[in-house]
Amino acid sequence: MPASKTAIPSPRHVAIRKLQCLGHWLSRQSLRTQVDILVITCTLACTLLLSLYAYQRLSVNIQQDARAWATSASRLAAHLATSTDPNRPEDISFAALTGVLEETASLPGVREVRLVRPDGWLQVQSERRDNATVRSLFPRGQRVSPPASPQINGHNTISVYTLLAVPDMPDSIPTATDYLEHGWIEVHVSTQGALLGAASEWFTSWLLTMGALTAALFILRRCLMKSIGPIMALAKLSTQIAQSPGLTAHVPWSSREVRRLGLALNAASRELGFQIGHTQRQLSRLRAVLDTAADAIISVTPQGLIDNANRASEHIFGPTSGALHGAPLTLILPSLRIQELEQLMRNGTLIHSTQSRTCRIECQALRGNGTAFPVDVLISEVNNDPDIRYTCIVRDLTDRKLDHENLTLYSRAVDCALNGIVISDARKLAHPIVYANRAFSRITGYAPQDVLGQDLSILDGAATNPEDLALLAETMHRGGSLTTTLVHHRREGAPFHNKLSISPVRNDAGVITHYIHVMEDVTGQIEVKQRLIERTARLNAAFHLSPDGFAVFDKDGELTSTNPSMRAMIGIPPEQCNGQEFDAWFRSLCENPETYRPVEQVGTANLRDVMILTHPYPRVVQREVRRNLAGSGETILYFQDITQQTELDRIKSDFLATAAHELRTPLASILGFTELMLHREYPEHQRRDLLQTVHRQSELLSHLIQELLDLSRIEARQGKDFHIVPTRLGDIIDNAVADMGHQEAGRTIHVEGALALQVMADTEKIERALLNLLSNAFKYSPPGSQIRLTVDTDASEGAACARIRISDEGLGMTPAQMARAFERFYRADTSGRVPGTGLGLSIVKEIAELHGGSVGLSSKPGQGTTATLRLRLSPTPPQAD
Repeated sequence: MPASKTAIPSPRHVAIRKLQCLGHWLSRQSLRTQVDILVITCTLACTLLLSLYAYQRLSVNIQQDARAWATSASRLAAHLATSTDPNRPEDISFAALTGVLEETASLPGVREVRLVRPDGWLQVQSERRDNATVRSLFPRGQRVSPPASPQINGHNTISVYTLLAVPDMPDSIPTATDYLEHGWIEVHVSTQGALLGAASEWFTSWLLTMGALTAALFILRRCLMKSIGPIMALAKLSTQIAQSPGLTAHVPWSSREVRRLGLALNAASRELGFQIGHTQRQLSRLRAVLDTAADAIISVTPQGLIDNANRASEHIFGPTSGALHGAPLTLILPSLRIQELEQLMRNGTLIHSTQSRTCRIECQALRGNGTAFPVDVLISEVNNDPDIRYTCIVRDLTDRKLDHENLTLYSRAVDCALNGIVISDARKLAHPIVYANRAFSRITGYAPQDVLGQDLSILDGAATNPEDLALLAETMHRGGSLTTTLVHHRREGAPFHNKLSISPVRNDAGVITHYIHVMEDVTGQIEVKQRLIERTARLNAAFHLSPDGFAVFDKDGELTSTNPSMRAMIGIPPEQCNGQEFDAWFRSLCENPETYRPVEQVGTANLRDVMILTHPYPRVVQREVRRNLAGSGETILYFQDITQQTELDRIKSDFLATAAHELRTPLASILGFTELMLHREYPEHQRRDLLQTVHRQSELLSHLIQELLDLSRIEARQGKDFHIVPTRLGDIIDNAVADMGHQEAGRTIHVEGALALQVMADTEKIERALLNLLSNAFKYSPPGSQIRLTVDTDASEGAACARIRISDEGLGMTPAQMARAFERFYRADTSGRVPGTGLGLSIVKEIAELHGGSVGLSSKPGQGTTATLRLRLSPTPPQAD
């Protein structure tokens, strides 16, 4: 096959191509530039055309003028030559002809004048413009060629040929033969000089014309620019509408069409701005919806590549949505190749409204780290879009699968639960049961199929409290939660205690759709709880009523509780104190703080510590620590007030020592004197003195034994043998004073006061108390002193009572002695000079307290002592004597 030859474009095609390029270039220029180019082009074209036209017209006029007078000159010369004989140069006609030729040759622009005859020719040439010279005249022997035509125009030269015609020659166009036969006149005129002068004048006029035309065109351009200014503004507006939708331009005066165009563009711009804004808002909303969607939304190209993906894709698949752009769909959905997508679309559901197909599948997807997980993919076909072929909505089924597994697990767990679980439908009247687990059947005896569609009222019975049911109904009506224990009945009718908890289930709108009832048979717990309550009540009663004190510390060493006896015994401990703080507080109460052992240092053995307290008042306390190591780790402190026991032990020791001494002294005297009387003979007066001593010591011993018996009898019987009746106080005092008169000689008793008072008293016992007080006053008073007995009423202790004050002038007592004066066998005088057993004041105190009264002492050393006995007044008014 011959090689193809490259076609060479023709000049016409090249010119057309250049014009097309020029047209394209002009079309890309602004309207202002186009107007400027048009004005400049028009100006140049008009100037050129006018110049060419003027020059051409000037040239034509010059040539016509030159031809006209050349023709005239030639015809004149021809006329003269016709009548002149060239052989007679001296002829006047010839000279005229020569002059005419020379004159003609000297004319401006004439280059040559030639006279040609058949017999020769005459040539006149001009050397200069103003001088003509005849070069030759009638040369012989030379022939010239006749002119081809009557007139020949050369370059810048006009040649005129005139036939030398005879008079009878016809007036017709001469031929070459005519020229050769008759001859001719040639006049050659040059127009160059005239043209140069005309050109100079033309250039001057051209400049003026150019200036005027330029000014006119400039004014025309201004008018055009003013006319096309609105069009340019509208053109600028049209270019800015895309970047600034809604932008408008103010159109000044112009044509009606331009104004309409401006209004239309402004309206279009506003509408475009509105539409673009609306579209942008729609796109923003759509993008926001797509980005906030929980499912991944992916667009796929016809080649199976991912074109776009929303933000949910990042959460589901791992990579960012930008990283998925351009990646194959199989990167995240390995099973969805383009062939599978096409096959799925062919088998998908046709949507008639859009004439597209859709399908849904479940498959495995891959995360960015390569982890596979289940997804649900909704695939839709996209028509009339060359870039997007499919859209895939991918939903992560991991949570759903997990929820399903958890739901199955929860369902099994609910069925295996020990508590009965019932679900009722709150949207229907009476809240029918829609679910019941196995534990419900085990507790109530009802099978699930027996209670479905019914309500929980099937469990109500005679033992069910209506108030509990009302509270339950009110709570469910309010949509609240409740936990209560009520009595329900099993299927066979047996009651049981049901701990029922109800909770509402709400949907997304907050509306209650179901109630969950959790049932627990707490019959055994309530019975145990009741027994525990009873046992705890007994323990609490014993704890609070116990005369011994208890303090309980928890496993962390914090003080949790104390009983009233403990607080009354040693005071109130600091609130919320621990073991160390309790030890510090208790140590401050002890008489010897350095001997106190902290609770933590006491071992697990049940050891007892005896502590002497000085605060809040003197007391002897025995402490025992017990630790509940096998239980909850509590520590219990047991306190016992052994002050009285200690005092009794001391009193017993003192009693034994004093009794032994008091008994031994008279017994020793009796035994010694009787032994002397048995082994030796004494005179009668000595023997009588010995017998009186024995008798006196025997009475003393008898008196001691009698006081011991009286005190023992009073304490043992607690006043049960007392015969307390309204009695005149003066009678009791008179009897006591009379009994003392023969016993204590040398001392006088002065009695004064309200002796007529009626008191509640056992006469014998009150006389014994007064005798003991008078006896002490007599024993501790110096001889010859006076004892004062005063009776009045006293209301200082609340109720009015009779007050008997016995004052002596004896030794008196110190405060320490007065504090122990009522102790048994205690004697202020330990010298032995004052006889006594130390039991008198103890007996007085017992008698006074059993009568509902009291006894007290006030004394100062060296100033005597006053004993005050208070007795209740009788409600019966005293009788007149």
